[in-house]
Amino acid sequence: MINAPDSGTGIYIVQSKQGVTTASPTAVSVSSSSLNDYTAGISFDPTRAGTGNLVASANFNNGVGSLLNGIRVYFTYSISSGSNADGFIFAIKNGTWNGPRDAGGPQAGVSHGSFLGYAGPGYPYWGHGVGLRPPKIGVEFDIYTNSGHSGSPAVSSDGRNDPDNHHIGNVFWGSTWSIGTNATVAPTNSYSTSSYYGWDDNVHNFGGANDKTDYRPFNPATSSTDPGGSGKPGLLSITRTSMVGTASPVPVRVEVVRPSSVVSTNSTNAHYNMYAYVIKAWQNCTGAGCTDISTDYTGAQPTLQYTLYLTAAEHTMFQFFVFGYQVSTGAETGQYTFSIPKIGMR
Repeated sequence: MINAPDSGTGIYIVQSKQGVTTASPTAVSVSSSSLNDYTAGISFDPTRAGTGNLVASANFNNGVGSLLNGIRVYFTYSISSGSNADGFIFAIKNGTWNGPRDAGGPQAGVSHGSFLGYAGPGYPYWGHGVGLRPPKIGVEFDIYTNSGHSGSPAVSSDGRNDPDNHHIGNVFWGSTWSIGTNATVAPTNSYSTSSYYGWDDNVHNFGGANDKTDYRPFNPATSSTDPGGSGKPGLLSITRTSMVGTASPVPVRVEVVRPSSVVSTNSTNAHYNMYAYVIKAWQNCTGAGCTDISTDYTGAQPTLQYTLYLTAAEHTMFQFFVFGYQVSTGAETGQYTFSIPKIGMR
């Protein structure tokens, strides 16, 4: 199902069951209680959605803007105390090959709440029908344990290598995608069964070296620290009570730094001719200045920080972007309320 935005709202919702996700001028609510296989993708055009955005330089057009030097985003979320699965991902997707009506998730009739609306091909009638194409960046808020990882996309083995049912972490994309050296050619999916395109995009402790010899990104594990040298984690277990059933909405800040030059032009460097994107996220960001999207936040150390290295073609694809929430559940209850994100360009 595709729900076009109400006239002038700038909120785009695609969902697998009509009316479960609804929007107001200030918030988006998802009530997937007792519904099997529910997936939603929620994207925004900040020239029409929300207030206080600083995006004039991004030249947004129908939900797609110029990423320029990166973004600063502030939002809040609430997850009801009765929610068991699966969680959500705040996603920044390249806008060259994705639009605001694209989403991941399983195909119709298959339950994969673990995909969180980020991995997988999505319903065939959503957008281009192959899910969310990379490059893409996700900050995951996971409330259900899908432990282990089978190495094959069987429904009976839905593992994401989750450490527990109360973690946040960075995710990028998985092994089934092929991205060439020409940014004008769309990424393709090589998996033999189209119903599982992109199925491993949010599997933790999985991926490639993300260097000049193996461009594939690595979705961090609990033991992973930022390859950029900050020493911060890319995946972190936090208390479940700080995510679910909180007395007030949880404030979050996300910053993505998009570089203007490559890491090195020295062919011996591991990231030769690659671009270092730095992703920072603050869970429960309550310090002074956390809501200020006009400048970088320095009031506290980020909860997560991770560096993603992109090729020249991937960097060019990310000259445009789409952003928003991806959310899903399998056979469990999931009730969420998200604020309309407040966003500023770096």
